Formats: sequence, structure tokens, C-alpha cells
Amino acid sequence: MGSKTLRRLILLTGLMACDRSPAGPETGGLVLFLSASDSRAAAVDAVQVILRNASGDRSPVTLTRVSDNEFEGTISNLPTGPYTLIVKALTAQLVEFYGVGSVTIVADDTVPATVNVSSFQPTITSVSEQVLDITVDFSQVQHATDYLVEASTDASFATGVASVQTAGTSTTLTVSDFGDHFVRVRASNADVSFAAASPSSSWQLQLANDAPQVTLSLPADNSTFLESEPVLFEGSASDSRAAAVDAVQVILRNASGDRSPVTLTR
Repeated sequence: MGSKTLRRLILLTGLMACDRSPAGPETGGLVLFLSASDSRAAAVDAVQVILRNASGDRSPVTLTRVSDNEFEGTISNLPTGPYTLIVKALTAQLVEFYGVGSVTIVADDTVPATVNVSSFQPTITSVSEQVLDITVDFSQVQHATDYLVEASTDASFATGVASVQTAGTSTTLTVSDFGDHFVRVRASNADVSFAAASPSSSWQLQLANDAPQVTLSLPADNSTFLESEPVLFEGSASDSRAAAVDAVQVILRNASGDRSPVTLTR
């Protein structure tokens, strides 16, 4: 499934539920109806609706699928007053679409409400690497407050996962080894944890273990030296990755074999 915005996904209509005591607090009810015009709704496994007011959240109501792209459900005995509606559409038990709306419950009346639901999956726009550092850029997600960027050598992200959390849409994380890596991003907010959010499509890249290009300027090629004469080694690295090199060793080899390595000073 892609990550384009899913617009006009939900129309929630509230209907009166009038079972109440004349002396008790006024209550109403909500009959919830979801109609999805986007073809991707057929892949949605479940839709949850949370009502929130000044007293807190009510238990989530899971709507029942009545057709490929329609869901419905009922909430009764709601105290009258304003509510925030939070809608989560789940695919493979993860939140893929999310929306927030509002409704005011009124006794003995029909209460309409509309909630626009959009994709909660980030879209990776670019990935670049520098030695073992991976920089990831991705799209902003409506209603998201934080993002979790993950990299792994395992396409299923079951092992060897490096991660970094950020509030922005660009970040760099460091992995521990070269080779093929997969990168993905999850969004979160106060209602959807990283673990409950559907991740972006993964991006594959390869971190090549290429040695920096080192040029020895001293000694010159084919130089000769007197026995026991000190030999000065001097060189430079034109590759930008040379800054990550910890040490450079030079080995002298002749017909008698190798001498002990000489470690150059940075």
C-alpha cells in the first residue's frame, strides 16, 4: 500500500439514544458510519474510534465492516457535550491511517460529524551514506509529533537494528558494519506509539567498504638508501572518508621477507 493521503475517508453520523432517567444526566448516542472512497480501504483490517472529552477517553469502539469500503458501529449512553473524535484505520494490526475531528452530543437530536483521515506512514524521499553513517530524509506526517528511523541488515528488521528518534524529517544514524542495509521510518503521537504505527516502505542501500585512496609522497619511487639510513614516509589521502581512518601501517618487504609494520603518525 502506498502512502498518499486518503481523503474524505470517514463520515461519522450521530443519532439520538434516548434511554435515560428524567432525573438523571442527559445522554445521547452515536451511530458511526464510515465510507471510504479510496480503493485501498479494502485492505484495512479494522477501524477504531476513540471519543475524548474533559473527563478523558472512552474505550475504543471497533467498527464492523459491512462492505469492502464501509464500516459502522454504535456508541450509546454518552453524556451530552463536546467530544474529540480520534479515528485509526489498521492494516495488519498497525495504524496506517489516522484522523482527528470533533462532535457535540446533543440529547434528542441527530449529530453529524466529519473526520478527514490521512496516511500515517512517512515516505522516504532520499537516503545517502558516508562510511557507516546513513542520512535519511522523509515526508512529514499530519498529526505526527515524532519519528523513528531504523536501519538493519535484515529486510524484516528482526535483528541488528540501529535506530534514532527525531522530531524533524531528516536525520543521520550510524550502523556497525558495511554491506546491504534496509531503512524505514515510523511516525508516532500521543495516541499511536511507534510499535503500533505502520512503517514506511523500506529503502535498500549498500555500504561499501572501500579503502581511502592513499598516496605516498615520500620516499619517491625506486629510491635507494644506505644501510641503517632512516627512511621517512609521508603521504596523504584524497578520499573524504580518510577522517574515519584510525591508523595507517606500512610494511617493507624484500627478498629476506617482511619487516615489522611501521605505523604512520596523523
